[in-house]
Amino acid sequence: MTVATVDLEPVPVRRQRVQTSSLWQIAVFIVVVLGVVTPLLFLILGSFSQARVPSEFSVFNLGLSNYVKVWSDPATYAVLSNTIVFAGGSTAFGIVIAAGLAWLVERTNTPGKIWIYAGVPMTLAMPGMLQAMAWVLLASPRIGFINKGMMDVFGLSTAPFNIYSMTGMVFIEGLRGEFRVAPVARCHAGAAHASLELVASGHKFVLNACYRYADRPGATVSERGKRLGGRGLGAPQARDHHDARANGLG
Repeated sequence: MTVATVDLEPVPVRRQRVQTSSLWQIAVFIVVVLGVVTPLLFLILGSFSQARVPSEFSVFNLGLSNYVKVWSDPATYAVLSNTIVFAGGSTAFGIVIAAGLAWLVERTNTPGKIWIYAGVPMTLAMPGMLQAMAWVLLASPRIGFINKGMMDVFGLSTAPFNIYSMTGMVFIEGLRGEFRVAPVARCHAGAAHASLELVASGHKFVLNACYRYADRPGATVSERGKRLGGRGLGAPQARDHHDARANGLG
């Protein structure tokens, strides 16, 4: 009895070479991480620092006194409440306007839709500083053109609008945020409205198909009854309607 032997040749091991593009990607990633993490790290350490000036910073002089001072100050909670009112009010106001414009554009035949589509994204190119200056010139209680004009026309002693108040800031930030977030908001709302329209069209198509099937020649009374039952007719009425159609009267 003989056993056959097979000579196996050694398979050469291929070493993967590191591509130059991968090295560039790693280098860029490291630079970006250092550029982001380093300032954040110094900011966190500075919040715990007990030094009076940044030049006196030391890792051996850290504590929680800064946090205790801030959170024990009543002014902190006043600022926090104002921030919540400002952010929540402007966000709600902007969402209402964005949803309303989305409904007008997608669900109505309002004229000038193309101007809404084209005009809203163009506001993204306007800097925030320029918008702030424009609103100051329009509605400032001291130099605003709108306030000055209304005071002269109606004989008012005080300006009717004050953009520096909480209501004015919520109004302006809501409009500004709406025009900046509106493209995204109206994309989602517009897609929802379009989906609703497609669903309604699909239901209408199915119902029309059912009506045509029930009204076909040779349909039974029960099939016509089901079809007419959708119109609010009962079985006796459906039978009468079927007999009338059979006699050429329906």
